[in-house]
Formats: sequence, C-alpha cells, structure tokens
Amino acid sequence: MMITSTGRGEEGTTQEDWNCIWKVHDPPKTKHLLWRICKGCLPTRNRLKDSCLVSTQARQSAGLDHVVTSWIQHVGTAKELLLTICQAESREVAGKLAMLLWVLWKNRNNSVWEDIKESGQVLGAKAMHLWQEWKAVQCTTSNKNTQPELQQQHTQWQRPQFGWFKCNVDAGFHNDSCKTSGGRL
Repeated sequence: MMITSTGRGEEGTTQEDWNCIWKVHDPPKTKHLLWRICKGCLPTRNRLKDSCLVSTQARQSAGLDHVVTSWIQHVGTAKELLLTICQAESREVAGKLAMLLWVLWKNRNNSVWEDIKESGQVLGAKAMHLWQEWKAVQCTTSNKNTQPELQQQHTQWQRPQFGWFKCNVDAGFHNDSCKTSGGRL
C-alpha cells in the first residue's frame, strides 16, 4: 500500500496493470483517458466519483451493457473495473469501452463549457461509430504496411544557398523499449 499526497492509502498498481491499458485496441486519446481515470487525475473540480457508474443507456446502445454489468458486481471502483476489463476481455471489447468513456467525457465537457448535452443512446451509437471508423482506418493502414518495402534512396548532403541555413532532423520509435528518440543537427 502506498500513501498518496492527500494521506490516503492506495494499493500499488503494477506495470502489468498499466500495460493492459496501453494494449487496448483504441486511439491513444482514449487510452490516455483510461489511465487518467485509473490514476485519479481527471482535471475536474470534483473528480468523477470512484464508483463504477457509466450511463446505462450509453452502455446498452454501444452493446457493452453485458460486459460492464458482469464485472461491476466483482469490483468496487472505476479503476478496478477498467483494469479488470482491460485484462480479462478482448482488446476490442476494452477498446469499445474506452471509446464509450471518451465520448461520455467529451459530452460532460460539452455540457459544462458549451451547455450542449446529448442522450446516452446517441452517445453509445456515436462511440461505436467512432470505434468502427478508427478500426477501419487501422485495417487499411496495416494492409498498406504489408506491401514490400521500398529501399531508401541514398542522397548526398548539399550545401544550402548563401544566406540560408540547413537543419537536419530525424526521429525513431523503438518497439522493444516503447521509446521514441529524435535529433537535429
């Protein structure tokens, strides 16, 4: 157990727990929201309650009511619910739930800042539409990546025109260590 800055005791979360969130089949913005919910660092005056409440209409409309309902009986907090679903359900189911939560969060912000609020049924359908659209783009992108790679052309450095400066930049992603790197010269 760890003591937080507020003096509350908190069960430690292992790296494996966080890894299940990052493996969800969904856009990065939704994974980031899951992480923020689990860490308890949503930027609201009064953070979302630690209960496992998600709009029933939205869950039903998104076809996720059975998933949430079956797990909600076994957990006590939103964090436990999300981590359990990310670990026990498929990446796609966890991804759909993450998208639903993101749509609900966006609706909450629209309600607070722009006085615009949509029904749970509309939000559930919107979440599934966004998830299907994202998945279709991912399939298209992965199909393009299976084509044979073209060899990179070798170019030779050339001095810039007088009065101009040249800046060379490069970046890379290291899959094994999940790190990015970059450089400029």
